[in-house]
Amino acid sequence: MAATHWQLYGTRGLLVVACGDDARQMGFSVESVRPETSPPHTPYEVLTAHESRTAARCPAAERERLVTRFWVRKDAALQAVGRGLSLAPDRIEAGFPADRGTVTVPGPYGFEVPVFVRNFTFSPSYEFAVATPEPLALTPSFAYSVT
Repeated sequence: MAATHWQLYGTRGLLVVACGDDARQMGFSVESVRPETSPPHTPYEVLTAHESRTAARCPAAERERLVTRFWVRKDAALQAVGRGLSLAPDRIEAGFPADRGTVTVPGPYGFEVPVFVRNFTFSPSYEFAVATPEPLALTPSFAYSVT
């Protein structure tokens, strides 16, 4: 059966494609992580107070990766519910410790929308997250660097 829907997302040397019926329900985000000797790439203003405290306790060499991980989770969750960046990222808590968890996105009329988020590792140079409105069996088939 041919895939009925696909999404494409890319950043600094990596291109990600999602195909299949469930792709229309996905939000995903990928960002490069700068080496520890570079200035921060992801602005810390995207963090909640809890996420900021968690990042501050992290060794400096790991801090940029963690902040970027929190950011891609938020970005993917906002996409999955169709909010895009219409909502300030610091209003969304995505600082769970595991590679998967639930992110609650404030929705219209005061409703909160739970979104299931999972991180995947393609390369140590990137953070990648996929968000769906319900848990889906997601398995990356392949990943190629375009650099």
